[in-house]
Amino acid sequence: MIRYKLLNVINKGGKKLKTFKKYMILGLTFVLIGASISISATSKINILQDEIQNSSFSGRGWFDDFSSYTLGQFLDGGTDDGGWKGWDDNPVYGAYVVDDQELSVPHSVEIAGDSDLVHEYTGYTTGQWTYIAWQYIPSDFVGETGFMLLNTYEDAGEKSWSTQLRFNADSGAVISDPELNELWLSYDEWVEIRVEIDFDADIQQIYYDGSLLVEKSWKDGVTGGGIANIGAVDLFANYATAVYYDDMSLSGEGVIPLICCDAELSWSNIVPGTTVFGDFEISNCGDSGSELDWEVSEWPEDWGNYWTFEPENGLDLTPEMGVMVITVEVIAPLEENKEFTGKIKVINTNNPSDYCEVEVYLKTPRNKAITNPIINFIKNNQNLFPIMQKLLERFGL
Repeated sequence: MIRYKLLNVINKGGKKLKTFKKYMILGLTFVLIGASISISATSKINILQDEIQNSSFSGRGWFDDFSSYTLGQFLDGGTDDGGWKGWDDNPVYGAYVVDDQELSVPHSVEIAGDSDLVHEYTGYTTGQWTYIAWQYIPSDFVGETGFMLLNTYEDAGEKSWSTQLRFNADSGAVISDPELNELWLSYDEWVEIRVEIDFDADIQQIYYDGSLLVEKSWKDGVTGGGIANIGAVDLFANYATAVYYDDMSLSGEGVIPLICCDAELSWSNIVPGTTVFGDFEISNCGDSGSELDWEVSEWPEDWGNYWTFEPENGLDLTPEMGVMVITVEVIAPLEENKEFTGKIKVINTNNPSDYCEVEVYLKTPRNKAITNPIINFIKNNQNLFPIMQKLLERFGL
């Protein structure tokens, strides 16, 4: 798989950096007009804290300063790794928590060698959001390292890039893809990478050290054909020497839909080949005023029989509308005396990583249905023959 999908810049299979043509030296005019004023690390921490305090998180903002992890901890997808993992959930691509450099005491994360660190997000599909990552590049940095935001990310599955920045030691520039816009790199200090995302206008503005690097579409930012969703961040070392990240955050204003399912489906003593019915409920358990687009995406197809759902999808379900009842119809498998299990999966179509599942169970009896007027009379008059009814159930009649 080619990592920088559009430009073929970095190959994920061998993770080898291709040779780049030399970049044009930025002129004196750029230095005078585009260069930003450097501020102290203390001031930057204060600015970050003010941004977090003044922003609306809608209850689902995110922040990680790596202080909750143990020094030397390897973030590779473990239960105590705060959601960080290697690319495609491969622990080889994890990264170490260090104290070589830190913006806020005591730790940061080191991205070096084969580190390819990913953190996924759920529900950021509407409104305006700001993603901030503070980065430290030492003056002896060698190679090229990458910072990316994806609108779609699935382990070993579909991926779509919206933001892609390359930090190149040879040119001394940060480069945005695919535009190839450039700004000078800042060394030996903590620098803010800020991506301001407006889903309503489909616009993202990418800033480096306070200077605007590029403004472009979010959906078509890099690979094209993306969706309105913040799916994941990727910190990619590409076998370069160490750079460091700290005080990463996602904040903003927007209402977020979330999908919830209720109940389970269970059928017992079902004659093989007969049709059974059931229902379950879904709802939008997200923010008030949010709208959920949903669909039934998976069901136990290995049962080998016909499934129908009514309805099977829907649009604009709000929390205020309450629950949506989904009616299920399925033909029981033909095998006798067997238990069947599985799950029905319902997804948020604007954010497939947001989904819920309904457990399903079906059991067929030992023998086919027995047509006997006496047994039918007992079954239809259970209150008169409670002991006989238990016996009938015991033998699957």
